[in-house]
Amino acid sequence: MKKLKKPPAPVKEPELRPVLPALAVLAVLGVWGWAVVSNYSRRFPFFGQEFQDALFSLTPAVFWYGFLQQFLNIALAAWVAAAAFGTGLFILGRLKIAIEDPAERFVFAEGLGLVVLTYLTYGLGFAGLLYKGVFYAVLAALTPLLFLQPGAGVPSLAGVVRSRPLSIVLFLLTAATVLLNFVLALSPEFFYDSLVYHLAVPQYYILSHRIVNMPQTFFSSFPLNMEMLYLVGLLLGDSVLAKLLQFLMGAFSAFAVYAFAKKYFNRETGVLAAAIFYSMPMAAICSRNTGTELGVTLFQLLGFWALYNYLYSGPRLAVWLIFSGIFSGMACGMKYTGVFSLAAIMALLALKLYREGADVKCIAKKVALTGFAAGLLLAPILIKNYAYTKNPVHPYLSGIFGRVGISDDKMQILMAETSKRDGFKFGEYLKLPWDQTMNGNTDESFCGPVFLLFLPLLFLFRNINPKAKYLAAYFALMYLMWSGISYYLRYFLPGLAVLSLLTAYFLVNNALNKYLKGLLLAAAALGVVVNFYWSVLSANLSDRLPVVDGRETKDSYLGRGHVGYPSPYYKTIVYMNANLDSDAKVLFIGENRGYYSERLFVAGAVHDDAMILRWIKGCRNEDELYAVLGREKITHLLVNLREGTRVQSYKIYTWDARELKLFNRFWKKYVKDVHMEDDVYLYRLAAGPAPAPVNTVFLMYLHDLFSVQESGGFNARAAAAGNLLKEFPEAAAEYSNGIKLSQYLAYFDGLMNMSLLEYAGGNKAAALQLIQFAMRNRPDQKKYFDQYMALSRTK
Repeated sequence: MKKLKKPPAPVKEPELRPVLPALAVLAVLGVWGWAVVSNYSRRFPFFGQEFQDALFSLTPAVFWYGFLQQFLNIALAAWVAAAAFGTGLFILGRLKIAIEDPAERFVFAEGLGLVVLTYLTYGLGFAGLLYKGVFYAVLAALTPLLFLQPGAGVPSLAGVVRSRPLSIVLFLLTAATVLLNFVLALSPEFFYDSLVYHLAVPQYYILSHRIVNMPQTFFSSFPLNMEMLYLVGLLLGDSVLAKLLQFLMGAFSAFAVYAFAKKYFNRETGVLAAAIFYSMPMAAICSRNTGTELGVTLFQLLGFWALYNYLYSGPRLAVWLIFSGIFSGMACGMKYTGVFSLAAIMALLALKLYREGADVKCIAKKVALTGFAAGLLLAPILIKNYAYTKNPVHPYLSGIFGRVGISDDKMQILMAETSKRDGFKFGEYLKLPWDQTMNGNTDESFCGPVFLLFLPLLFLFRNINPKAKYLAAYFALMYLMWSGISYYLRYFLPGLAVLSLLTAYFLVNNALNKYLKGLLLAAAALGVVVNFYWSVLSANLSDRLPVVDGRETKDSYLGRGHVGYPSPYYKTIVYMNANLDSDAKVLFIGENRGYYSERLFVAGAVHDDAMILRWIKGCRNEDELYAVLGREKITHLLVNLREGTRVQSYKIYTWDARELKLFNRFWKKYVKDVHMEDDVYLYRLAAGPAPAPVNTVFLMYLHDLFSVQESGGFNARAAAAGNLLKEFPEAAAEYSNGIKLSQYLAYFDGLMNMSLLEYAGGNKAAALQLIQFAMRNRPDQKKYFDQYMALSRTK
């Protein structure tokens, strides 16, 4: 590649003209701003001391010790990024695509390289070559490409430093957020979704050394492009390396926002847009966990940017449409919601060509080229799903293709969780931006106040740059598709990146007088400060930093509970990894988090039908169940009593009477004790005379019968629990021998609840049996029996 010329200075943007007089604009923004700020400050009060304590806990020593502790993972993350960059540069060079701006060249080269690495991983996975040595060889082979592009140059932020003071302040705030997210990425992963499938599925593939069918979890049929990159991280390092790759996705996304705005608008717009996006608490939180949203954001931005390069950058080269399809397909291959961007890109391409007078055949050809490129990227995922489930988009479109492993009621729970609404109500739809901002205080919805604060700007100006109009149209199409399906704001993170661009464009490029414009820009900077404030507080630094700087070990950190990490299972997993044979295979019951297991595991998700129940359906007796588990090569069971109790509202273990009796006989005959810590039990399967342990799976089921409540009183499930004890008279003796009774009663809060016992489905005999059962185990609880008898006499 020839040495590139210095890029020309950006053309000055035509200024936006207000549709109202300046005083009227000031009045509208003043009233709206007062409403937003006053409500937001009440909803999210300022905690000065907490913020100060958190901020000052980020000492240089934390960065230094964190860097030293995780040096290998950091070096490997840099190597992966560098190898991807070199691969992308090589592709651009071979295609003779000259990109003059180093920032733009960096983003496109990095994106292309990550696409190549992702699909190389697919290929090696399907070939059964998921070994550490193979991937070291792949990186070693790709690395020289970085040095085969003379004069390629690297992006520089020197221009930002020479910008206006406000841009420098915004850049420093963004840099501070980058450092914050980097430090937090150095802690071990405990994000629930990651332990269930973002990392657990790649871990299963690594243990199998190939991509295999995982019927136990329907999440394995989701698009897995981001998980392929995590697989690289887990194979070369551990969860910290995977988190660093996600952190890089966030940093690259912010840099892409900056570089896009710098090219098509100006540098000040880019700095402000990147600051608004990356300081957003939700973006910061996603940067610290191994999810998918930031990867989707990066590749949706690249797909749209490639379309803009086709439409607005010199001669219209078809390769930019191919790149738009490739990046859009990569986003779709990370999350099904990536289709929003692909559909919007294809619609805008058709609209732009139509307005320019192109004929239908030409439009169809260009749109089909983009769609075909995206389809090539999606093909491996669709083919894999069809081969395993006969449904290319499993578990969706089940009315057409069918569905396995997830029942209708659990599918309804999944859809209800992600849609977060009950039908379409026009008034609620109009209030959506307000509600999302004012009610968003979790990692799923914490967008901060900036977008809502400056929302009126989108309607107060004319003389809008056509490039900004198409950007607004792209955002509007994605917004309509997202809000038509889901109100789950995390799924719309790529759209918020685009909204950051639009917000910054209207703030920087308007023709308001310098005082009003300066006031708006100062308010925007203050909004970024508020975002940074909440990004720091949401980090829970006092909990995470000890494991980063070495004051706490990884085992200790994962062995205790955290916010978002209930019912720890790690201690038993460590024992299992150290003591079970390498060919052991463990069935998880009451626990869905498979990651950290170094033995093959069968762990589903709360939306899956439990494998033990699928296997037991066709069994006539306990011996047949034992034979089924033998054919599946199951050697051990892991039961997490607390976690199984916690997630029972998902109706995972819906035994019928026959199945429960059969399983209880199976338990007595074939289940043997191995180990227990923190109410996480490890058992082995073997025939023999050793006494059977307490049936902890029975405990989980019994607790579920007690705990489910309905309005107007407790339902008949309590009576069912009493009847269940009658069917298993030996249960009382079992549970009184060996179980920690204080823990037992902790799981049976309903057992000690007099209202439950009073109603008990109208079955006072069952209620009396249950309270007597409790008294046998805890005589000191006699007061509950006395209370029950008193209540009974008054009714």
